[in-house]
Amino acid sequence: MRFKTFLISLAATLGITACAQQNYTDVELADFIKLIERDDVQIVDVRTPEEFAQSHIPGAINIDYKNSKFKEKAQRRLDPTRPVAIYCRTGRRSALASAQLMEIANFQIYNLKGGIVAWQNANQDLDSGPCEAQ
Repeated sequence: MRFKTFLISLAATLGITACAQQNYTDVELADFIKLIERDDVQIVDVRTPEEFAQSHIPGAINIDYKNSKFKEKAQRRLDPTRPVAIYCRTGRRSALASAQLMEIANFQIYNLKGGIVAWQNANQDLDSGPCEAQ
């Protein structure tokens, strides 16, 4: 009986460990800014097209995480050999989107902690206008 209890405990522990792993890096605003200044980085806004049209980080492309074809669109638009700087409103959706991107390819993903809210609070430049056709 002890052995069975041990195996159940071990399986539960390993399951929790596997779920806790994240395949992206959360970065603070200052590091995100340095990152997107590089030429090889793809800036991805995963908010809705309406949110994107109101304001977005300059140079960002919009791939709506809530869209049922998110992974298909990301696969078409993103180069898996280039790093991805990803954000949403607060960092929650972009974290979920990062997990979806990792199912497509082994992307190097950097998630903006605090999302565009952090960007705006730091008075960083924003663009506005609709996204290009996806």
